[in-house]
Amino acid sequence: MVSRERAHARAMRRALSLASVLAAGLASRGASLPIGTSRTVDVMLFSDAPTDGPWVVTVSESPALPDRSNVLGLSLDRTSGVNGEKLHLTIVANATPELSTTSVVLTSVLGRHVAFWSMPVLITP
Repeated sequence: MVSRERAHARAMRRALSLASVLAAGLASRGASLPIGTSRTVDVMLFSDAPTDGPWVVTVSESPALPDRSNVLGLSLDRTSGVNGEKLHLTIVANATPELSTTSVVLTSVLGRHVAFWSMPVLITP
């Protein structure tokens, strides 16, 4: 099912899931943060069709290894919005994951429509 709404970070033109990047050895746009620092990313909300109001956006971490999590601190300044609005996602590098990489996943929900967007994050010493 194709979703009618999406959350998209303007700074990233093309993002691949971290699993795809690691498996294929591909380069991908994402974020790089030294441990103990933070970065705020603009999240542009857009839809490819009219919507019936605001949709809900959540953020989570999807670690490269299933038993590793909580490497990042993640927060959105708002958790809902409409087409054309901008949210701000703050990413804090709290620790270094075993593979030095993890992934941020934004989930956008409006009624029965759900969309996902993933961005790899490299944590450096």
